[in-house]
Amino acid sequence: MRAKSAWWTRALLGGVAAVVGAVGLSSCEVATRFRGPGFERGRGVVLDDVGGTVVVVVTNARLDRAKRGVFMDYSQRVVEDLPNHDGFIGHSLRRRLLGGEVWTVTVWRDDAAADEFVAAPQHKEAVRQGMSAIVQARFHRFSWPTDRVPPTWDVVKKELDGAAFIDYAGGKRPGGP
Repeated sequence: MRAKSAWWTRALLGGVAAVVGAVGLSSCEVATRFRGPGFERGRGVVLDDVGGTVVVVVTNARLDRAKRGVFMDYSQRVVEDLPNHDGFIGHSLRRRLLGGEVWTVTVWRDDAAADEFVAAPQHKEAVRQGMSAIVQARFHRFSWPTDRVPPTWDVVKKELDGAAFIDYAGGKRPGGP
């Protein structure tokens, strides 16, 4: 599994879109370029059946550093599966270099497409297998003008500010097994 977790590092370092941090490496973050089958740089969203707005889905997780390899491995599988879902436009990943904080952003044609992805077997399995690594997480989705895709990470993080963290200490889902 260690080789697969290196994928995240290669993806984030190989496609660096931003390095942010004023207080040393502990606050430095790197992100992949936004990409996907429904997006072309210079043209924007290229899906035929998209209206004036799209749905942006954001996840921010704080991981147990000792267990993050499992989370990263299953995240890779999910990213590889994204293009198989109708209505998927694109995605970007972000990670704090030193520490266990990660962000994902995916952009979808509409809520129904995003919901179908969340309910898909590959995503459900990744959540189940990666849960033990998650200490806290928060989730948010919002509408965004199609002609302004992708939203910047500053916009994404500002949108996420209103979402509360859910504690998952010990790999337990609130109200679940």
